[in-house]
Amino acid sequence: MNLTDWLVPLFIYYKNFKNYINNIGGANQSVKFLERNIFMSMSEQEWIDIFGDNLRDILKEYGYTQRDLADALGVSEITISRYVNKQRMPTLKMAINMSLELGIELDELVIFDERIE
Repeated sequence: MNLTDWLVPLFIYYKNFKNYINNIGGANQSVKFLERNIFMSMSEQEWIDIFGDNLRDILKEYGYTQRDLADALGVSEITISRYVNKQRMPTLKMAINMSLELGIELDELVIFDERIE
């Protein structure tokens, strides 16, 4: 088990729980939130598909090419192409570096409201 196996889900639930409590509040609502999110999940492939679509859209919106992003991150253009074409999922480190390079929040690239199975 590596760091991202438990860090990403922990971050997902913490962020959603914190936002939910701040917006709605209340102990009963908190229990409902946890029950709903503990049992909601998506496959890893669904998550990769959404990530690829989001990355493609953000690159287009900000006028970046895959080569621009690859050069900025010090990786090959093929690596970025695999993310955009839904063939591979980046590591947490890579996703964070992408978001920083693009000047966006990490949750614009990934979904933080469902577990990944």
